Amino acid sequence: MDYNILVVDDDIGNRESIRMILKDYYNVSIIDNGKDAVELIKKENFHLVILDIIMPGMDGIEVLRKIKEINPNLKIIIVTATKKKDFADEIDILGVSGWIDKPFDVNEVRKVVKDILEKDI
Repeated sequence: MDYNILVVDDDIGNRESIRMILKDYYNVSIIDNGKDAVELIKKENFHLVILDIIMPGMDGIEVLRKIKEINPNLKIIIVTATKKKDFADEIDILGVSGWIDKPFDVNEVRKVVKDILEKDI
């Protein structure tokens, strides 16, 4: 199955790094802000969103809420340098599928993404 993944991060280095790590295995789109990500998710079918929490404008928690309104079953991986415990209650309530700490490891990114996408197969 071809999987469509959206990477949402305001840092071009992080976006491009994740895209490069995953592009040989999945269809990867990248976007630099939450507002445009929400609009894109309304129009296109994604299987997974990899989402930064700390972004200017609409932060990752707000983006996460809006994504879950659009598609409650869409899988979300949070990728951030922020400590998980700072957002644990909100992300658990909103149904996050996984978490990747920055700086991230290539193998960890591939493993977390693969494990989450293959849960439903």
